[in-house]
Amino acid sequence: MQTIAIQIITDILTTHPSLLAPVPSTGDGDETSVTLSATEPSPLLKPVLKTFSKSLKSEDVDVQSTGASALSKLMLSQLITDPDLLKGLVIAFFDPETNSNASLRQALTYFLPVYCHSRAANAERMATIATGVIARLAALREALIEDEDVEESEMVTLSVVGGMLVDWTDPRKVIGSSEEAKTGKLRVEEGGAPDSDMIHFVLAEQILEKLVTSQTSSKCFCASPT
Repeated sequence: MQTIAIQIITDILTTHPSLLAPVPSTGDGDETSVTLSATEPSPLLKPVLKTFSKSLKSEDVDVQSTGASALSKLMLSQLITDPDLLKGLVIAFFDPETNSNASLRQALTYFLPVYCHSRAANAERMATIATGVIARLAALREALIEDEDVEESEMVTLSVVGGMLVDWTDPRKVIGSSEEAKTGKLRVEEGGAPDSDMIHFVLAEQILEKLVTSQTSSKCFCASPT
């Protein structure tokens, strides 16, 4: 039933994307307030995000793979851009507990690079959640080793995770990056900056901020190509 429900929700949203579109804000009666806050999120957005979040954490492999595949389609079409759900997809992809879920792994193997390389905004979104992904996987790795649930050799190393995140956020692989490179100089002269060229700067900034402000071991990041 959960699998069917996820498929139905996805079909409805794909057919009627306006359901998740922002709605005009009613404001508080103050004309200035209404002008400054013209729209607010769709009331359907929160329950939809919650549904997909729960599906990624489901113990049922069919629900988990269906949720991941459906969410991938909605994110590729830009109907959903939530960074927390993107983070959930990346963690699910590397989580050793999903090793036996071939459908989920196959779907995400295709989705993650295509998502990042199709738009500069997508790659930048991946860069902003990269440190959170590494920190979460590092904690997960330590917990699994301590509990002896899986052997260390069965888990992807953090250096591999870091290398893939760097590859996914490579600005040179973003579609249209060559055109941006031609016009980038002009935008910089005008006070702007090329969209894709800044992605790895965003990633580097996130790593430095994480090292300075959190208790996460520096080994989590020093071990990776980032």
